[in-house]
Amino acid sequence: MPTQCYFDTILVPLPTWLLIALLLIFSLALRAPLDAKAKRWTYKRRWHRVVHLVVYYFFIAVVLLMESVEVARLAQINFGLGLIPFVYVGCVIAAAGQATKGLGHRLRGWQVANAVFWAASLAVSVAKVAALNALPRDEAYRREEGPYGVSHQVTDLTILIAFYALLFVYEIALLFSTPWSESVGHQPAGQLEQKV
Repeated sequence: MPTQCYFDTILVPLPTWLLIALLLIFSLALRAPLDAKAKRWTYKRRWHRVVHLVVYYFFIAVVLLMESVEVARLAQINFGLGLIPFVYVGCVIAAAGQATKGLGHRLRGWQVANAVFWAASLAVSVAKVAALNALPRDEAYRREEGPYGVSHQVTDLTILIAFYALLFVYEIALLFSTPWSESVGHQPAGQLEQKV
């Protein structure tokens, strides 16, 4: 199995690099958004979408918090951090894409890129748990007597896995939903005034 150093310098930043690469490729290569012909469902009430987005951003906040816990605890035991903080960059890009609707739909395929980012982050976290569980039972490897044993790190990563999975599901749901501003029943205030 790969070492902790390999994970933290090669695999952990990979989803963020993939997100950035996909955003560039989709924006340069596509003339229309990937989801332009997708069948979408609309929100019946504006607050439904607001709640959906609040939960989405809450999940991102939990991921950032758990990544911060892992970084702090690894630093506490004098383990190298590698490029673990690079995860923050990917989370901020994904959140900014959702908040700005792909910078006003200028970034084509941004939600697909976000979904790939969450799925890749999930896969890396699963691989890290598998590698940690495959460590020999020797105390030198398991570091259970110290402040951040392997079992604690596995617990933190398991929480991350759950929230990466939830973010992937939410990203797909948001991909196939119509924003309130584009819903059939929604009319901007200016148009309502003109009809009166």
